[in-house]
Amino acid sequence: MPQLLLRKPDDITDIWTKDRIPFSYMFDEQHFVDSLRISCPGLILYRSEDEIGKLANATRHNLHVEDIASKPFFFARAMLVDRPELWPQDFSNWLQKEKLTSTAEKPLIVDLVRSYLSYPAYSDGKEFAESFGGILKFRSDVRILATKVLVSLLKTSGTPLNISARFQENAFLGAHLRTEADAKKSWGNSYGTQLDSYVKQALSTGLSLIYLTSGDVSEATKFTNDVQPHNLKVVTKHDFLSGGDREELLALTWDQQALVDYLVLLQSSSFAGSGTSSFSWNIGLWRHIFARQREHLNGPQPLSDELSQVYGLYPRQYPQYDTGIWP
Repeated sequence: MPQLLLRKPDDITDIWTKDRIPFSYMFDEQHFVDSLRISCPGLILYRSEDEIGKLANATRHNLHVEDIASKPFFFARAMLVDRPELWPQDFSNWLQKEKLTSTAEKPLIVDLVRSYLSYPAYSDGKEFAESFGGILKFRSDVRILATKVLVSLLKTSGTPLNISARFQENAFLGAHLRTEADAKKSWGNSYGTQLDSYVKQALSTGLSLIYLTSGDVSEATKFTNDVQPHNLKVVTKHDFLSGGDREELLALTWDQQALVDYLVLLQSSSFAGSGTSSFSWNIGLWRHIFARQREHLNGPQPLSDELSQVYGLYPRQYPQYDTGIWP
């Protein structure tokens, strides 16, 4: 089973720790297993290394996928595997070059080290790229909390509930304010730019209710105060959960709580996000599947269609995201 790398709990800017945690930390593990078994019944899937056996004599090697690719190139902060169809042969060549073999008595374990945006998601075609992400589903407690937030949010907006819709019409603007400490460390403070862009989008779409997600409470409060002169109302997930539901939410980690926001933002009537954020890009790319406007990468922003705007200084400013993120 895949494992996740844990963000440092007391320093959200440190996302490159070596602390591995179970897949179930964020995702529905059984859904993932069932999806793989249906799609590839011949695949042997081990839930942990303990199930493999005979690992006491195993030899281990770490490997970055892009390090052995015969056609890699540096692509805006990421090393992209340009020709993934060549990688199986590249891997075989690497094994031979390193003289690495594997036997039942002495198995070889190759640990794939974290690679960031290195695989071109659309290399197997649009249909595959837009469906492959279905093997992942967030954990059930997060989905339940998000549904409760959405139901209450739609009551607040006065919009009829259509829980089966891909997005809610004429209900609320979903905004991702990406100004937390880790974002400022990497990209600088873009609060003013995001504020102006999101206010203009809310006013142009006629949506006076903004569902805001931010990992920084003080920044969310500042945003709420700054939009009041425009007669815009800001709400967050904390406004719609109480009692046991609120306690359950607060018991989740910083990243786990973001999953609740992610699911609600997918349902927004119009979405506004930051081009520096893979979180915003993932939401915008998924929503684009259901947009009528096709040329979403050729508009005034890095991502532009009638459902979403992901803002940046100019189009194609962050090509690594639209190339390497699965919608």
